Amino acid sequence: MKVIVAGHWEYHDKPITTDALAAVGRALRARHLDVQVELLPFGSGPHVSLLCADHLPENWVLIRHNHDTCESTYEAGKSVREALLRGENVLIESEQQWVPHSLSALNHADKRLRPDGGASFLSGLTGITLPSDHIDEELFLTALEHARHLIRSRHVIMAASTQRPLLGLSSVCAVGPEGEPITDMDPSFLRDLGRVYRHSFQTRSEDLLRTSRSTTSIRESDSQIMRSPAELPGSGAGGGIGAVVAATGGTLRGTGEALIRVLGIDTHVNGADLVVMMTPQLHSPILSHSPLPAFTAECARAALPVVAIAEESSLAPYERAQWDIHGVILTRPHTSFTWDSDSSQLLPEHQSTTKLPDSGDFDEDNAPFHLKSQALASLYDAGLRLAHTWLSR
Repeated sequence: MKVIVAGHWEYHDKPITTDALAAVGRALRARHLDVQVELLPFGSGPHVSLLCADHLPENWVLIRHNHDTCESTYEAGKSVREALLRGENVLIESEQQWVPHSLSALNHADKRLRPDGGASFLSGLTGITLPSDHIDEELFLTALEHARHLIRSRHVIMAASTQRPLLGLSSVCAVGPEGEPITDMDPSFLRDLGRVYRHSFQTRSEDLLRTSRSTTSIRESDSQIMRSPAELPGSGAGGGIGAVVAATGGTLRGTGEALIRVLGIDTHVNGADLVVMMTPQLHSPILSHSPLPAFTAECARAALPVVAIAEESSLAPYERAQWDIHGVILTRPHTSFTWDSDSSQLLPEHQSTTKLPDSGDFDEDNAPFHLKSQALASLYDAGLRLAHTWLSR
């Protein structure tokens, strides 16, 4: 029997996915020695790097942009250019949803959040310096055309962390990450940005019509030209990276769909008997913005049962069916297992030399270790319960 343990896990907003997946895998093998377990980190942000480290195909490269560590998207664009010149295909991922600020109300601390609509990324991609305080329409269109020629013979896929567009009523420029309205955007900047992308859209439409008269083959990404690149779902990812990718002949995909397509996750799923999906929070609003539903949908196409392990869940039975989940196992805050620091493994409490301290004995410096130990112990216990209820059938 083969079981896939996939997903992501965090404690105190810090990823512990590798250890968490391994803890559940050890629990399954503890109950059933003959079970074959495959671990697949699956999520956005750092989890993309974990998965791509082992499964990214030859001649592909992952370019990630992290708003917390990178001041602009220029370096990401430059890395994409270098990869394309080496003859590689590119998967781009931007970890966080872009948070726009007004161009006229920036201070030095938040310049990295400047809403340039993809201008910095395009500058890095083409080597053409675009102004940062306004849109030079002629120069912007020249850079887009240059990028289009650079990308033409390669696959460039944007794994969009948000499906919201760059421009429009529901865009990342109009609505904040928590649903709050954004009222301090520069109207002239947005107007010019919309005009330049619409012009690009019209140019690509004319090019495709000319090309389609002489060939019956149209690239999948060309189906995106029926709308302005800045209005496409996912074009707001990375503050406009998605819009640039769409405008230059690349492909926009949700993070989950992009990972499944590029990494060939379907080949792993097709040979499995059971899938365990791990995520701390099972709530429909969170799942709707998560890459995990793309994974469970792939499992549904292969007629595989999916059991979710979570810390908390508000899913009603019909919602579990909506997300292709067949069962839910919640972790327990206190279990009969703990992490043994001497043997570096999970053991029953009476065999472990490392005990979780009482709440009054918590040391602030050691608290993260103890919290992680408790999280892993809870997951090990959940794995044992899952094995008893699902692998014994």
